Amino acid sequence: MMHFSKRQKPSGKALLWGLVGLVGTGDLTAEEEVLDLPSLRVVEYEIAEQAPVSTFSMPVSLLRYEPRVDLQRRSAGELQSDVSVRGSTFEAVGFVVGASPLFDPQTGHYFAEIPITTRMLTGPEVLVGAANARTGFNATTATVAYGWRPIEEGGEMTVFGGDNSTRGGSLYQGLVLAESESWGKWAVDGEVAFSRSDGARPQGDSSLDRYNVRLQHRNAGGQTDLFGGYQAKFFGWPNLYTPFSDRESENLQTTFLALNHVRDRLVGGDLEFAVSYRRNKDEYQFNRDNPTDDFQHETQVWSASWIGREEGGEWFIDHGGRVVWDEIESNSLTFGDFQSRSYQQFSFVPGVRGELGEEIDWEASAGVVAYRSDRDGGRVSPQTRLEWAHDRNEQRWTWHLEYSETSRFPAYTTLNSNPGGLFGGDANLGRELARNYEVGIKIQDADWALEGAVFWREDRDLADWVLVPGQVFRGAEPVDIDTLGIEIFYFRPFARGEVRLGYTFLDKDESYRRDEVIGSFYALNFPTHRATAGGDWYLHDRVVLRGDLEIRRQEDNPLREGRRSPVMAVVGLDVQPFEDHPLMVGLTVDNVFNVSFEEVPGTPGLPRQFLARASLTW
Repeated sequence: MMHFSKRQKPSGKALLWGLVGLVGTGDLTAEEEVLDLPSLRVVEYEIAEQAPVSTFSMPVSLLRYEPRVDLQRRSAGELQSDVSVRGSTFEAVGFVVGASPLFDPQTGHYFAEIPITTRMLTGPEVLVGAANARTGFNATTATVAYGWRPIEEGGEMTVFGGDNSTRGGSLYQGLVLAESESWGKWAVDGEVAFSRSDGARPQGDSSLDRYNVRLQHRNAGGQTDLFGGYQAKFFGWPNLYTPFSDRESENLQTTFLALNHVRDRLVGGDLEFAVSYRRNKDEYQFNRDNPTDDFQHETQVWSASWIGREEGGEWFIDHGGRVVWDEIESNSLTFGDFQSRSYQQFSFVPGVRGELGEEIDWEASAGVVAYRSDRDGGRVSPQTRLEWAHDRNEQRWTWHLEYSETSRFPAYTTLNSNPGGLFGGDANLGRELARNYEVGIKIQDADWALEGAVFWREDRDLADWVLVPGQVFRGAEPVDIDTLGIEIFYFRPFARGEVRLGYTFLDKDESYRRDEVIGSFYALNFPTHRATAGGDWYLHDRVVLRGDLEIRRQEDNPLREGRRSPVMAVVGLDVQPFEDHPLMVGLTVDNVFNVSFEEVPGTPGLPRQFLARASLTW
């Protein structure tokens, strides 16, 4: 059993929920009573209840109630989720693991297919604005970034079961192979996980398997990880992508291989580089009782990347590079003139810092990010940021102003689909552009932390999927959108827990090329108001209650049926029954109020579900 003082528990970094780079808040309480806290809570994630109710945990599980992230689920979030940040479309948000960009060139619906256990990853950081421009790849709004967690000796076995015949389990083991001052630390870890379920709705069954193995070397100079992972996923859901069939299904197999190295330099900056390979096979069935080979695809992506910073006293340089190749084999995406692409992206953002008097620290940077592919001429986008901080009444106040541009190239489904088919593409669509203007403040107190931001984003030539008269279902359509956003996040620990609050406001002004657009499935699928609340409460040294709550007011959408103002909540209870035994048991209830809400217009949401689990750690 692990022991933690209250200042250390329970969210690792003691961050604002949803903030990037906000370090611990110092002494959270004068009392230093030591609690025996549940082992499973010793993580760095920003949401309270991390256990899903339909399958094992995945990287996307940690995003559902993150206040910047609108996780638009088809069935369970772990089965299929579109990730929207600041009102973006699902393809405007990218993922990075270490230095490796993860994306699917066929469609952004598969961006979150990351076959890696959360046991191997640090908690996600949601990078927006200039941070997204420097770190992300082919992402115009945000990047969700994960890091590789150091391996420690130990393991965990979990079994779970719930309603709808849901059952499954996982087995994780970390082993230290050798450790010395001269050779450093060599370690290996691995996990196997599976789940089966009949589904919360008819034709909503699922079957998942995941296998992970990793070799790691650590020393004073950095960390190197060699990883291999495979995930097989089958699931069905009524009206999964269309309103015409309640018997749609997906069959996915995802392989990911990566070599990642982080070089830590106490003086002079840092550097992280990686090479990776991702293969994703997809078989979509419009009617699983009458299967065809109409929608079968296989994508492969190879990448070589680095992210770094050079420092020298009053100056610094942020730099990075991505070189990516992809190719696709498809039975349906044959209307474009290409089946492979290469991309290059390089960033160079120098900066200076100093002091203004004895009270104000400041930092300023300006540079460019250059984008290119072999299918278009590319673009060079400017980036600039000014940040200053000062202490006031034992609080740290930090302000920032920034302007950033980002650019991306559309997916194969957007470009190569039959214009008259079920999902109509447009081969004439080109590179998308987003300009982000932002002002923000961060206040760090000994007992709480607060962050706020106001942003204005201009999306130009954004590829949206819309419905127009005479169209079979949905088609790709360019749109220009101006978005005004306000974000406020608050974090406060207390004697036996912590609370996190978030609020976002979004307002959009859109201009499509055609006036006859009936409705938008993605670009205009957003909440005008969204409030989130989450926290932990230790009822006893070995009993913790956690929960997350979301209240939203959805923008009116003619493609959606049902309510626009749902109240969604998840509650979990974890208990360590025996003081000197590492057994943990828990119960999670999702959609506590049994609200019916179409997170994606036309696709039915999940009803209330229950899941019980037991875990043994060693």
